[in-house]
Amino acid sequence: MTPFRPPETRWRYRVLERLLLLLMPGIWLSCQAFTRLVSEALDRPATRREHGRLRLHRAICRLCRDNERHLQRISLLARQPGPGEPPPIAPARLERMRQAMDDATRNGK
Repeated sequence: MTPFRPPETRWRYRVLERLLLLLMPGIWLSCQAFTRLVSEALDRPATRREHGRLRLHRAICRLCRDNERHLQRISLLARQPGPGEPPPIAPARLERMRQAMDDATRNGK
């Protein structure tokens, strides 16, 4: 019978991370860099290289996959209007409203 093995802990990921940083410099992301890049990718599209580095890290690091899911959830909740707030206006509609207001001020209405 095999001995009981505790669930994977953070220190094992740190050892693996340091090993991968040594073996794949410029390709492998540290967990901290992964979290920063995921946060940036929520605000802007990731480049092809960034996307590949994120996929590689995500495939290996379970903790960062969980962290990414939490960041995505927080981002989604932050973008939703709160109770009592009007829903956001679509950019195209906002532009039409601005155009109508500009036309009305030019025509003296």
